[in-house]
Amino acid sequence: METSVKKPAYVMYAIGISVWMTLVSCSGSTYMFPLLPSVADNSTYVIAQQFFYVAAFFVTAGAASRFGPLKPHALCHVTAAAFVGAVLVSGAVFLLGHTETYVLVLYGLCVGVGLATGFIQWIRIVAGKPFSEIKSLLFIASFVSVFSSIVFCFVSVEFRVLIFGAVLVPMSLVFLYYNTRLSGVQKPGHAVSRGKDGVRRVFADVAVPLICAIALILIAPIASSAYVDTTGQDLFRQLLAQAANLTALLVLAIIMIGFNRNVRLFGAYCVLLPLLSSSILFAPLLLPDQRWFVLFLGDISFCTVSFLMLLTCCATAKRLDVSVVVVYGFFGGFVYLARFPEIALVLAPKASVIPIESFAIAALLLYILTIPAFFLPYLRKKESGDWKRAMESFTTADVSRACDFLSARNKLSQRQKDVLKLLVTGRDIPHISESLCLSPNTVRTYRKALYASLNVHSKQELLDLIEHTMSVADETC
Repeated sequence: METSVKKPAYVMYAIGISVWMTLVSCSGSTYMFPLLPSVADNSTYVIAQQFFYVAAFFVTAGAASRFGPLKPHALCHVTAAAFVGAVLVSGAVFLLGHTETYVLVLYGLCVGVGLATGFIQWIRIVAGKPFSEIKSLLFIASFVSVFSSIVFCFVSVEFRVLIFGAVLVPMSLVFLYYNTRLSGVQKPGHAVSRGKDGVRRVFADVAVPLICAIALILIAPIASSAYVDTTGQDLFRQLLAQAANLTALLVLAIIMIGFNRNVRLFGAYCVLLPLLSSSILFAPLLLPDQRWFVLFLGDISFCTVSFLMLLTCCATAKRLDVSVVVVYGFFGGFVYLARFPEIALVLAPKASVIPIESFAIAALLLYILTIPAFFLPYLRKKESGDWKRAMESFTTADVSRACDFLSARNKLSQRQKDVLKLLVTGRDIPHISESLCLSPNTVRTYRKALYASLNVHSKQELLDLIEHTMSVADETC
């Protein structure tokens, strides 16, 4: 159940997650800030970090799905151990000069596991809050992360090591533990994913946004190969990435906060994938050092996917009444797994010139990926029709019982409860207005408040929630 937080608690959440995102920028999650000397083979560290980062997502999700809720501080302990290990290994590399492969793999393991488990724990912390607070917290943390990354572009590696080990790691862990205790994340013994059926529900619910996210992430290898002249331009590349992240966040903030409109991964997919495909097709007409706009659009896509992925996982966990650890673990694991082709291309030796045929083939493949975007709405409409037909098999008592359960769980007022029951039985605004003796605008206001309380964004999502609630009630009986 969503609960609003008091202002002091909200401030602590905002500070804590902002410090965490700053740590992420400093510790090298983008591979632009590895805390290793220049003589070290960074490719070994990058591969190890990404492998253990993805593995940690799947392992955590699998453990929560198989064995039930994780203890409130379990992920905090893993994160603390991982980052302490990263600090020790990084210090040993600089002080003792050890750059052997096993040392770099160990460093990648520590950073990868620490980043993954810390992210999942922070999502656990914020997932129980109202959706408006989740959005604002993530926006605050994301903007702080971008600005801190810009600052670190001008800081030497040695000084970043000092900040990383002496300031950011201790502060991040303190805030992580404190906010975990403050939030009261799910205690052991509560129902989480309802076994295999819960996992199936998760995959069914996130199938469309997951496909869209993976398709957008697969843009990165082509964007990386398009920009082949990176010699001596590391600072430019880093600043370009942060400018793209800032642009993506500003656009999302204007739409989601300024205009109070929801942005979904499906919508981002429909806009960004054709745009990127066209830009990559246009890139061969320019010189290699003039193709920066392809990377810019690719970084915008990655930032957009990362932000919307967090919101999608929180919304899915609320709607299906499952653990956000399961949802975010599986979703994040598959999305970040799709980055491996990018890593292979970035680390592989690049030819000075890439034939135009490569771009043409890449753009053609991307356009093929774009085509389903224009058919998915029809599939969703078909699903809606199938649901309505399936609803006919449920009795009025079933629907009413589901509405009563949701009303009690979310503390809806009696009038909201009345509107809910009429909405899910297919009544339109004029009918509800006449039945309850309310003006149409008042009914729309109640409907908007209902959607916010139940964390749904459309009538279809409301109907899906009712169907899920009825099935849960049947399992419980």
